[in-house]
Amino acid sequence: MALSEKKIAKLVSVFDKQKADKGQFEQIWQEIAGFIGIETGDWNEENSTFKPFNASELYDNTPKESLDTFCNGIEGYAFGRQIAWFNYVPENDDFSKSSEAMKCLEATRHHNYKTLNSNNFYDEARLLTSTVVTFGTGIMWMEENTAKGKPFFKTLHNKSVFPMTNREGEIDTIIRVILLTKEDAIEEFGENALSETIKNNTTDPLKEYIFYQYVAPSSKFGIGEDVEGDAPYVSVFWQKGEKSSCKESRFEYKPFVCWRWQRSMSGAPWATESPGINQLPNFKMINSMGKDINLLSQYIARGLWKKTKGLKVNYQPAGVTTVNAGQDFGRVEAVGDLSWAAADRARYIDSIKRAFYVDFFLALTENVDRMKTATEAAGLQDEKSTIMASFFSRMANEFLEPMHEWLFWNELNAGRVEGFESIEKINQMVGKIATGKKLKIDFVSPLFLIQKRRVELEPMEEFLKTALSLAGAGFSEAAYKLDINKYLDKAAAILGVDTEILISTEKALKAKAKVDEAKAQLAQQQQQLADANSLADTAQKAGITNNGK
Repeated sequence: MALSEKKIAKLVSVFDKQKADKGQFEQIWQEIAGFIGIETGDWNEENSTFKPFNASELYDNTPKESLDTFCNGIEGYAFGRQIAWFNYVPENDDFSKSSEAMKCLEATRHHNYKTLNSNNFYDEARLLTSTVVTFGTGIMWMEENTAKGKPFFKTLHNKSVFPMTNREGEIDTIIRVILLTKEDAIEEFGENALSETIKNNTTDPLKEYIFYQYVAPSSKFGIGEDVEGDAPYVSVFWQKGEKSSCKESRFEYKPFVCWRWQRSMSGAPWATESPGINQLPNFKMINSMGKDINLLSQYIARGLWKKTKGLKVNYQPAGVTTVNAGQDFGRVEAVGDLSWAAADRARYIDSIKRAFYVDFFLALTENVDRMKTATEAAGLQDEKSTIMASFFSRMANEFLEPMHEWLFWNELNAGRVEGFESIEKINQMVGKIATGKKLKIDFVSPLFLIQKRRVELEPMEEFLKTALSLAGAGFSEAAYKLDINKYLDKAAAILGVDTEILISTEKALKAKAKVDEAKAQLAQQQQQLADANSLADTAQKAGITNNGK
């Protein structure tokens, strides 16, 4: 059933409302972009023109350098191309007892590492991080590239996407603006779905036409009632000014992620805080001060000059100036102390660097002030990672976890995971996840391990020390409160130990039981041998005694 004209009109109305709401954010975004170096072209979502970044009025590069340090640190230590940073773990224990199911998880994990390394994910993820840190909100689109047989990722420009929240404050809906040429539109929708205006264009192949795509849960606004299928997410394309849809489809998993620095308390989809937003006044201040200091430095170095009106002065070294009677010229000394301005500017720069956690990421790479010891550097890492806990949580919940949920099933359903190319086998092996048991993503990158160590491992270690100390002091019952196998499993999970080198608690107990049994048998044999030796010794002594009589 094609989407009715009334439903398209409803989507247009929703888009107009979201566009009006977003307008209040765009001015501040453009101001920030001017200091960061991100695209500063026309922010009209229906205009694809691009204006190169103009640095002629930029006198301080601290904002851009701080952003680069942050993004490099996140990608290098949270989800970098060269590090191990994720595992797939089932949430229910019964599932983990199936060797075939666990084999499927492990095969998919290895496959997805290769997949992410071979496509554009890391480039787009860095751009997404930059967008979130700068503007507070970033949205990434995910789709299957059927031509190349692999997934494709694209960080969307904030000007061309309009997110919406549900009652829980989660981003579950977007409308995005797409500009397509006639050729691209025909490839995407087929010629019959296009307007006569596009069909009749035979002279301008580069002319772009405006389309909209709505993606949301099926129940939202009642749109899913008219879209065939039963997958939970619906997608509707329509051309600007047209009253019918170009294409309708469904998605099993949400094909986008929306990552925010901090959720807005008002329920707005756009985050209202981020280092870029909060530090904009300081961006302006250091840039203005940089300009003034630069000018004053030039005045002091080159000096100010006075001359008779109309006199042509040769300012070149050893230059000659002809002076007539009544004419004169000379240098006016510019006096100024730049120390106060430099100190004030340093304070603003320090504020910007702290907002972007520059010292934390430098500590990770051990480029901290040489006066700091390794212990101090580790303490700084723990301290800053605790402060950044909220950021890490949102990065995991709004970006990395939903991305992996989508990627996991996209690759399995595409039959690209070695050993699990059959959909029937996949459903058999991982059916428990598919029928409601959510896949758990365990992050094991250095950044997440710092968090886990501080929050989870250190309290466990302190408790273990206390219990063993009490047991050693004579309170033997304290040792019986500990399940060492569970402690080791949890510690291994926190530290990201490869599960392939671990065995289950059940197998560990069986192995221990065999060792204990072997020890008991050996002890018994040794005791029997000792008893036999003792009897033989006693008999020998008895014989000597009798012979002595």
